[in-house]
Amino acid sequence: DEFEILLIGHLGHEEVEGTAGEAPEHITIVNSPEEADTVQVRDPSRVVWLSQTTLSVDETMETVRRLRERFPELQDPPSDDICYATQ
Repeated sequence: DEFEILLIGHLGHEEVEGTAGEAPEHITIVNSPEEADTVQVRDPSRVVWLSQTTLSVDETMETVRRLRERFPELQDPPSDDICYATQ
């Protein structure tokens, strides 16, 4: 019943490290659009993405596009969780 979270962000960034530390058994960090092509999940029907708030919208959306190609049931975060100031 639990979802796996693909956290789009930069390894070593304190927000990414802190978020991943909240549920390390459920969170996989996706560091780049290229990593989206190889990341593995336990159940492709139960996966959601989140992103580092300071990541550019363009980079995030490219990563999400690649993830969605592999995982068509990928769920989006609530729209109020996205900061458009970094576009």
